[in-house]
Amino acid sequence: MHYLLKTIVLFALVVGMSGLPLSGQSPTADQVFAQLDTDKDGNLSQTEFGAHPDLQGEKFADWDANRDGSLSKGEFAAKFGQK
Repeated sequence: MHYLLKTIVLFALVVGMSGLPLSGQSPTADQVFAQLDTDKDGNLSQTEFGAHPDLQGEKFADWDANRDGSLSKGEFAAKFGQK
């Protein structure tokens, strides 16, 4: 019983600290960026960008303001706020 309680508490802490929005709230640009940046290099590649189902109809080049082939957090946040 004690093990089960510890497991439940640990799970609640992990979920609570995950940074995911609560039910009914939209995720922020920072939260989505962090999820998509799978290699954690601080930029999104075209592959990482295309992994988000809501962005699959978007053109990567339209989001890449400086045309360097990757999206910075700032570039992503600027366009994400317009969606």
